[in-house]
Amino acid sequence: SKHYRIIDHSKDSLDHFISVIPVKYTTARDVSQKVMDGVFNKMNISSSASCTAHFPIFGGNISDWESFTRDCLRKENHLPSDLVRSLIKNYGTQYPAVLKYLTSDHSISSTLSILRAEILHGIHEEMAQTLKDIVFRRTEIGTLGHPGNAVLEFCATMMGQALDWDQSRIQAEIQSVEDSYPFIS
Repeated sequence: SKHYRIIDHSKDSLDHFISVIPVKYTTARDVSQKVMDGVFNKMNISSSASCTAHFPIFGGNISDWESFTRDCLRKENHLPSDLVRSLIKNYGTQYPAVLKYLTSDHSISSTLSILRAEILHGIHEEMAQTLKDIVFRRTEIGTLGHPGNAVLEFCATMMGQALDWDQSRIQAEIQSVEDSYPFIS
């Protein structure tokens, strides 16, 4: 579906049950406001205007995106610009929190170095505990489809080192992600 759905189950004799089928992260604030307005309306309670419309999300306090991007690219000129752009797109003003996990290990590509930093940031700062957390919720690597076996192996190995997983746990985590892609041969 391309549009969210808010379902009031009162017609199903479930007077106090509402389901929400979300679609895009970018509409979450608006959808939640509509759900809460509906809840207050059903309860005959006047709702006050939500203050969330006036506050940026964490890392999103950027008044001029182009200027912010230029400043970041200048500041991080030791990194490929496409990687810096990706970090600021995903983390906004909080991208330096990811960079603190960046190492100067020249044995891996800068792309894998950044991915490693994102994995460690996801584990240590965002409480990622499974490979699915990293692939589907903390990074964008699984968003557009299967990221490839090599990427899954790399991510699982990095997580295994950080979380002290044995080889069987690493393989189980990979299999769990693989099972999320049922239509891939």
